[in-house]
Amino acid sequence: MPDSFCHIEIPVKDMLRAKAFYEKMFGWHIKVQEAGNYALFAGGGFRRVASIDAGGITPFIRVEDLKRSVGRLEDLGAIVLVPWETAGNEGKCAFFKDPEGNVLGLFQVNP
Repeated sequence: MPDSFCHIEIPVKDMLRAKAFYEKMFGWHIKVQEAGNYALFAGGGFRRVASIDAGGITPFIRVEDLKRSVGRLEDLGAIVLVPWETAGNEGKCAFFKDPEGNVLGLFQVNP
């Protein structure tokens, strides 16, 4: 669809650590490029950087069970910033910092 998100790029310092985290947490299939500076997954990729600056946009990943997903985050090396909050009438969300220092959100749609 035009004018909608089609790709998200997540900066990482440690490609293999990021790959392991996202594969274990969300079951993503991630292919690291031969040079090792970029990896692709459905809808986006990881870009290797020397440092990660704070701020910017917060991408959200839709999950079926927010409580279960938040419970897995710390086991996989993430820091839970906000375990849950109401997102209007739409659902619930949580915020976490991945092992690379990126802040992302999880979103569960209300039934």
